[in-house]
Amino acid sequence: MTNQYLETLKAVNEFIQAIYGKLPETVVASVGVHAEASCFYRFGQSQIRQATQVDQYEMVWKFRDGKKQIELKLDFEKGQQGTIAMSEAIWNSIDFLKEVPESGNLPVWNSLNSEPVIGEGILPNEDDLDKVLSAIKNFDCSGLLTTGTVTKSISNSLGQFHQFTSSSFNLNYSLYSAKQKAVKECYAGTHWRHDDFLKSLERGKKFLDIMKLESKKVLPGKYRVYFAPACLEELLFLFNWNGLSYRSLKMGTSAFLKHFQGLNQFSPHFQLTQNFKLNLTPAFNQEGEVRPSELKIIEDGKVVNWAISSHSASEFGVTSNFAPYQEYFESLEMIPGKLPADSILKELNTGLYISNLHYINWSDQMNARITGMTRFACFWVENGKIIAPIQDLRFDESLYHLFGKGLIDFTDFQEIAIDSDSYERRAIGGSKVPGALVKDFTFT
Repeated sequence: MTNQYLETLKAVNEFIQAIYGKLPETVVASVGVHAEASCFYRFGQSQIRQATQVDQYEMVWKFRDGKKQIELKLDFEKGQQGTIAMSEAIWNSIDFLKEVPESGNLPVWNSLNSEPVIGEGILPNEDDLDKVLSAIKNFDCSGLLTTGTVTKSISNSLGQFHQFTSSSFNLNYSLYSAKQKAVKECYAGTHWRHDDFLKSLERGKKFLDIMKLESKKVLPGKYRVYFAPACLEELLFLFNWNGLSYRSLKMGTSAFLKHFQGLNQFSPHFQLTQNFKLNLTPAFNQEGEVRPSELKIIEDGKVVNWAISSHSASEFGVTSNFAPYQEYFESLEMIPGKLPADSILKELNTGLYISNLHYINWSDQMNARITGMTRFACFWVENGKIIAPIQDLRFDESLYHLFGKGLIDFTDFQEIAIDSDSYERRAIGGSKVPGALVKDFTFT
């Protein structure tokens, strides 16, 4: 973190405290802050084609008078003119608060504080970038390196304050063959180590050599499949998409309603935890509620906790675990199994090695069935040896099968996936997942 970043953060907090001190007697306020100092390096043909620095400080104000609440988003502006403009917008919103209808089930704000969490990282510098360029110079490589520091905080005029800072990087890149076939790789984390990047590059190179072979057309059917961690990270997205929300369960729209009813089960080897000890995202939510550092979601194949927001807790008379209003879990960790990395091909024997998925979607949500396609480096394996790349395949299968009776084992290693979203602001967060070996997986 640079001195300029820290000084601006200090100025933001001083402005917020100044507003708190001037609020009308019946009004309370809460402010969520997103601050970032990010660098984006876009690669093309193994050269940096674009470099961009983004520094932004966004405030989301909530003003409440009794059961009336109004929200205001502001970008922090330095200097006297900026202070005047921001203050005018705030007082106008407070004046308009009396025109707002009352809201039900508003979360209760409190004055609890927590120690700031600072996730110190080692980010790539200019020398590291030069080393990357040197390592990829003999490849046709394109991609995006995102790196920098993000701070999120929440406070209110009652005295509450929580803050979380994360320094991380995410290098998503593809290597292309002469036939324009691609191998996608990702190196992400909080502590840059050039040797770890080289391991990723070496894996990509091995796959790229195989991609030069003629692609094999695989017929529709059921196959033994190895899914790399990148695939499981994408599949976890579905558990948060109308899956584990308590509200969707009560409304009868949850994809796992039949599991709740005892009709479909997952494998006892399937264990899923919300783990904020990974320091990928803050334990507090947008209302300032602090969630448990660890929460078991799926234990021995059974959902033991649904995502319950304070809104749903009030509506349905249950206890909240302080999930966000949209009701999803963050910082997910899928517990590993016993399959060693050097035994994957042997245990797969004959089947498909899937490195990446093109996309995923529900095909039959009420039966937790999904559809999608393979993409990039995916291979046909025979007798424990990679034979050829495959032509893209569509799949249609139930998550109850993938993580249930079809699951053979998870790998004994995990990989951390960092959220790469940068639309409007740089996202933080991610997950920690193993790979998985599955039998009788359906390709159409």
